[in-house]
Amino acid sequence: MSEDESHDVEQEEDSTDGVDEEKITLKEALQLANKLKTFCLNKSDAVSLSLVNQLQSNFEAIAIQEKKQTKISDFFFQ
Repeated sequence: MSEDESHDVEQEEDSTDGVDEEKITLKEALQLANKLKTFCLNKSDAVSLSLVNQLQSNFEAIAIQEKKQTKISDFFFQ
């Protein structure tokens, strides 16, 4: 990896500065990643709607566990 590439990676890693980060388990992160992969592979309206509903449920469950009333729309549809 060149110096320019490593600098780009550092900038990408720092791009979340100032953002409230939600803590999720590794299992939850892997499940979300798999759902996003499915979405990318099957870009149909039915899959999109199903994925958004599933992600919203997952994020709301996490938010409830953390005593927060955060919805997926706050993350994706600002």
